[in-house]
Amino acid sequence: MDNIIHKEIQYFRKTAWLFFVIPFWIFIVASSVYGLYSQFVLKIPFGVLHSDAMLLFTTFLSVTVVTLLLIIFLVGRLEVIVTEGGLYYRYVPFFNKFRLIKPIEIRHYETRIYKPLREFGGWGIRYNIKQKTNCYNVRGNLGLYIELKNGKRILFGSQDPHKLKFAIDKLTGENK
Repeated sequence: MDNIIHKEIQYFRKTAWLFFVIPFWIFIVASSVYGLYSQFVLKIPFGVLHSDAMLLFTTFLSVTVVTLLLIIFLVGRLEVIVTEGGLYYRYVPFFNKFRLIKPIEIRHYETRIYKPLREFGGWGIRYNIKQKTNCYNVRGNLGLYIELKNGKRILFGSQDPHKLKFAIDKLTGENK
């Protein structure tokens, strides 16, 4: 990558949220593991209702899937880097390799306030069929909308879209 003009990394996780969710999931997973161990290894029925094996297995499987999603949520991040060579972005863990938008590809760009739930159905990697716009966001309702010369439209959520726009101004040599 060339000289960095602007760099923004946004994470899903918030510290206060983690203090509630992680202990809860640890408790649920530990209870499921103990229930399976008690039922299958020790041959002692688990719980008052003596749950059958299929119910315990289903519970454990569900908790495992949700825990994996939680881990993805914890490591997930949006990285947007503007250099002299273009705008690089990636959304870890969904695509780890940086994608590049070259200055010559940009037709129009502007900061905007958007409604993540109404326009895109939430946060993350989203697509609005009516607007034909890809959206990469983590939280908030501020972003930088970019329209490319090939017709592709992208909205990057940003905690400071004006700094991002200023970096694109420098990149494209424009002062809008």
